[in-house]
Amino acid sequence: SLALIALCGVTNKRENPLLLWLFTSIAVTNAGYFTLSLAPNITLALCSNALAYLGSVFLSMFMLLIIADLCNVVISKKLLIALVVIGVVIFLIASSGGYSDVYYKTVSLNIVNGATTLKKTYGFLHPVYKIYIITYLLGMVGIILYSFFRKSEKNLKVSVFLAAVVSVNIGVWLIESIMHSQFEFL
Repeated sequence: SLALIALCGVTNKRENPLLLWLFTSIAVTNAGYFTLSLAPNITLALCSNALAYLGSVFLSMFMLLIIADLCNVVISKKLLIALVVIGVVIFLIASSGGYSDVYYKTVSLNIVNGATTLKKTYGFLHPVYKIYIITYLLGMVGIILYSFFRKSEKNLKVSVFLAAVVSVNIGVWLIESIMHSQFEFL
């Protein structure tokens, strides 16, 4: 993910800053998961988990914005501000483990084969993050469908490509949700 940031910085030359933000979100998420796996105590594990959520929360937003940009759908400044504020709120909820029981009722350190994971019992606000992700996925699908039905040849090609990419993302997310895996495939 760090190589993607460097490559994007060299080749993109500020043509699409959203791509750089997307790759940065991926790097932040990966850094959070990596440092979580090495965390020797619950405090560092929770901080690492929060770092992973920071990247993940905004990754969805940047994906949606890139899809909108590629489909020539204008996102108003007010909507963009609302998306950022909602993302910050979701991040604060998701990173509240250890301080509040709204997202995780209980959380403890679990070391499996030398890697640290968090053993957690979910709180009443945990479904909010899934709703957040589902809303973004639906937004992406909606933008792609809107673009598809505009029927210009360029929109059709871009829409088909983006539909395939988003379908893979949705499929991976659904399989991951069903499997209840300890590994974040998406």
